[in-house]
Amino acid sequence: MDSDDLETLFTGPFTVDLMGDISEQEFGTVRLAPGTYTKIEMELTDVLTGGFSVLITGTYHDDTGGETSFSYSYANTEDFKFEDPEGVVISEGEEDTLELVFNVHDWFAAVDFASITPTEGVLIITGDDADSVEAAIEDAGEFFLVSEQMNDD
Repeated sequence: MDSDDLETLFTGPFTVDLMGDISEQEFGTVRLAPGTYTKIEMELTDVLTGGFSVLITGTYHDDTGGETSFSYSYANTEDFKFEDPEGVVISEGEEDTLELVFNVHDWFAAVDFASITPTEGVLIITGDDADSVEAAIEDAGEFFLVSEQMNDD
């Protein structure tokens, strides 16, 4: 780590409804020093039951209007990176918010839900489908600044 790196620890686990933008726990906040930020790294740990770092549950809606619960477990503890070569600029005295945005729809776009046989009424995403979700999670995110004025509206 070089002297320009800022390291902050947020201790979870955290339960987050990504579609509803709701978290059961507060993540906390960090004041960033003025400067240009081109990369955000997150390290996941395997603290969930079964040695997983992420557990995603949801509902699959088929073409006939039927609904089936699904589950996907992610056991990757490598760094998760958001990168933007141009970066975002934090100015002195500004009260902007740096937001991380995940495109959750893209995570499951390649999953063939119709081919998964339910286990106790739940579609468990495994194999090639799980690999496609993992790759999409690692690729489908960005970060940007939101001004405090926009947050107050």
